[in-house]
Order: sequence, then structure tokens, then C-alpha cells
Amino acid sequence: MSEKYVEVKIFEVVSLVTPFGPVPALLLEDNQERILPVVVGREVANSIKAFIEGREEEPTDIWTLAYNILSRYEGEVKQAMIYDLKEKRFLAKMILNIKGEDVEFKGRPSDTISFAIRANKPILVAERIMNEVSIPKSQLKSEPEREEQPQS
Repeated sequence: MSEKYVEVKIFEVVSLVTPFGPVPALLLEDNQERILPVVVGREVANSIKAFIEGREEEPTDIWTLAYNILSRYEGEVKQAMIYDLKEKRFLAKMILNIKGEDVEFKGRPSDTISFAIRANKPILVAERIMNEVSIPKSQLKSEPEREEQPQS
């Protein structure tokens, strides 16, 4: 029996507050308003955020460079998938079509997602991972607003 997947979109690129300090993360959202936080490196978080906001980064970052090379040589991103969770780490892969053949490449979730968003292709997460790890969107907490101090 094959595993079921749900499609997600990037809801936001954020800085999560942890006991070890702030860490960059992607918040992935499915159509049931479940949020899956994926901790990523600062550079890829900045790259993804710039891409989403339509800002060109100079010099070109490694994800844009690699995607441009793939596209130039007629490779196509088909999808990115978070397919497993091992030792508190997400495992991911992407499916590329190269010269008419579908080829699977394993990689970090952030890297596979970075390729998928540039190609405007689906990001999929195993349903069981969403069931185990996601949180309802309604439970998201933002940074508390600072109360203004009265002027004297």
C-alpha cells in the first residue's frame, strides 16, 4: 500500500523561539490549516523569503544557481516530498525529470522545497507526518506586542 501525501504551501518564513535562541523555520500549511514547522538554515530561509517576496538576491545564491543550471539543460522539477521523520529530523526528496526520465534525489527539506517553489511545483508531506507533528494554525503564537509606556 502506498503512502498518502498532502500538498502544503509555505505559510511563512519565521524565526522560532527555542530554548537555544531563535532559529529560522518554514511554516508549511495544508488545506486543513495544519502547520508543520521545518527548521532550516539562515541562508536558505533568507533565499526562500527573498524568492517568495519577488526580490532578486545578488549575487545569486546556490539554490537559484542550481535551479537555473537544471532548467538550462532541460531538467524539470516535478515535486518535493517530506517522506519520513527519523531521530527528530525530516527526510526529504525531490523528483526531477531529466531527459524524459524521472529521477529521485534525496536532500534536506529546505533544499528540496527551495527547488519546488522556484519551479512552482508541489510540496508534499506524508499524511502520517502531518498527523504526528503538525499543529493547528489557530495555536500559532506570535511575538507578544510590547505595551507602549505612557509618556510623562
